[in-house]
Amino acid sequence: MLKFKIYITIIFCQCLIKNNKFHLIHKYCSKNRIIENKKNIKDSDIEKIFYIIDRFTASDERQFSCLLRSVVAYIVLRNHGSLPTFNIGVSTDPFKAHAWIEINENPVCEYYENPKLFKKII
Repeated sequence: MLKFKIYITIIFCQCLIKNNKFHLIHKYCSKNRIIENKKNIKDSDIEKIFYIIDRFTASDERQFSCLLRSVVAYIVLRNHGSLPTFNIGVSTDPFKAHAWIEINENPVCEYYENPKLFKKII
């Protein structure tokens, strides 16, 4: 069931991101549709969630992959009782942008970019 929920969340977010409707994702996340019960989620469960997300988003366009991965992870982790922080940062030399998730101010499952190289803007 978890794989199915993640897959549906990916499709939902993919459609909105590719159509420049990021504000609708923000609205969805902030309208209390996401459960906020402060259960502790195990590190192994977080890794499993990211593994599933990475499998389903592997064929996505590289320019959107970190954004899609982070938005989906944020929604899924919130629905599983975690309180992640969604971040977007920029680097100027060379110019790049990156999105990632943190839990307790620590980046989670960051294999592709080092968040410390980016200045947080969100």
